[in-house]
Amino acid sequence: MAKKNFSGGLGSLLQKTTEKTEQEKVQNSNQAEEATNFTERRTTLIIREDYLDKINAIAYWDRTLIKDQVNAAFAAYIKQYEMENGEIKVAPPKKK
Repeated sequence: MAKKNFSGGLGSLLQKTTEKTEQEKVQNSNQAEEATNFTERRTTLIIREDYLDKINAIAYWDRTLIKDQVNAAFAAYIKQYEMENGEIKVAPPKKK
């Protein structure tokens, strides 16, 4: 039996792709902006099951995280609320 030469390996079969698509560039820049501008806090919410299913579906089809979809929904709601009612005054922290 002849000995086969596999010196090329997978590198010879696969091409390197260095260019990012336009969508990847936009997503990466948006994620970088969000990560540097805001802090995040973990919390628990009770939400209708059908809303959660729809948010999950949107995140799946847009290839984003659920938390990003929820943040976008909150941002849109807060923006609309402030347009109608003026700037929101943040409540003072609770005393311990």
